[in-house]
Amino acid sequence: MFVLDCHAHVGHNSLMRRFTGGKREKHFADEAVTNSGMLGIDAMIAFPVSNPHTDYSVDNQRVLKWAEEFPKQIIPFIRLQPHFEDKAVADVHRYAAGGARGIKLHPRLDGGYVANDDILVRPIVEAAIENDMVMLFHTGETWNASAGLLGDLATRYPEGKFICGHMGMLDSYHDAVAYARRLDNFWLDTTDFWPPTLITKAVRELGPEKVVFGTDTPYIPAHAEMTKLISGCDLTDDELALVMGGNLARVFGLDTTSDSAAVPVPSASAA
Repeated sequence: MFVLDCHAHVGHNSLMRRFTGGKREKHFADEAVTNSGMLGIDAMIAFPVSNPHTDYSVDNQRVLKWAEEFPKQIIPFIRLQPHFEDKAVADVHRYAAGGARGIKLHPRLDGGYVANDDILVRPIVEAAIENDMVMLFHTGETWNASAGLLGDLATRYPEGKFICGHMGMLDSYHDAVAYARRLDNFWLDTTDFWPPTLITKAVRELGPEKVVFGTDTPYIPAHAEMTKLISGCDLTDDELALVMGGNLARVFGLDTTSDSAAVPVPSASAA
């Protein structure tokens, strides 16, 4: 089956040392692509690791460059620091013109803003919608990053496309499921979410079309996240095919044939 990791970090920062026993602080695209490919992951949504003291311009440019080097394996997302306000909004348009397909926002780590903030976040969402970009939000762990707040944002913007990172984690999992049940533009990301039984429950209640696979690489070993889905969840082959990559392949318009994986399919009007 076609496998697309919706949650991959690339770049470098000091935070990474805490997850690697102090051995390194860099995770570059060639390493990510090689390691993922060995596990059978065909493509990944890649975005910068956390550097909240910056505007992410250096990191975002790296991701776009790496996407040019690995066009079949990397779907480039930018990461933004919303506290830069007007600049962050302008950056959405600039990076979209440079090939970015989506945005990663992290209300907990990147300055402690509220996920549905009227001043900091909604202008970014509106710019993302204007550029047909998918938005992946970290959810869970803190009140300002709850799945309920993201659900409110997705309700306000039905034309947007929102991925609920970590399925809200346990503290807002039930809110994540409730909004995913109501909204067509809201997907649940399995990254770093436990136990697997609740992932199975979400698939059964919502349908496999509303759940997507991610790894959080390099912070979490990708093989652990894959094993969780394939062996830890009670999913059929057809359900797995959608969760592991089929759902987002449709969202991004990818040709998932073996010799063309992760290549955008031209629209009829562009043909």
